[in-house]
Amino acid sequence: MRGKTLLMIFIVSLSLLVRFSNQHLAEVKSQAIGISLEWSFETELGVSTTPNIIDIDNDGQLEIIFGSDEGILYCLDINGNKLWNFTTDRCLYSSPTIADLDNNGFFEIVIGSYDEYVYCINHDAFSIQKKSI
Repeated sequence: MRGKTLLMIFIVSLSLLVRFSNQHLAEVKSQAIGISLEWSFETELGVSTTPNIIDIDNDGQLEIIFGSDEGILYCLDINGNKLWNFTTDRCLYSSPTIADLDNNGFFEIVIGSYDEYVYCINHDAFSIQKKSI
C-alpha cells in the first residue's frame, strides 16, 4: 500500500489554480514562483482529477470539488476544511463536471468512476443517482 498523498492547492487568483500531489515538488515550485502554502488536505492515495472551484450551494462561499484515486469525491471549503465526501467503489480519474442540470438553482456534480458508473450528486451529497456505463 502506498503512503498518504497530500493535496496542495495554490490559489493565486480565481483564474489560476495550481495543484501538486507531491509535497516536495510543491514546496520547490511554490518558492520558485513566490507564493506560500495557505493550507493542505491529505488523501489516502493520489489525486488525478482537476479540482473545480465554485459556489456549489449558493451560500456566497467558494467550495473546492475534486475526486481522489481511492474513489472519494471531496467537497472542501475555501480554507481546506472537508464539508462532505462521497465514496465510490473504485478510483476517480475523470474530473467533476458541474452544472445546474435540473434548473432548481443548485448545481449537480457529474463524475465517472472506474467502478463503471457515472454519478450525479447534488450540491450537498444527499441526493445521488448512478448509471452503469
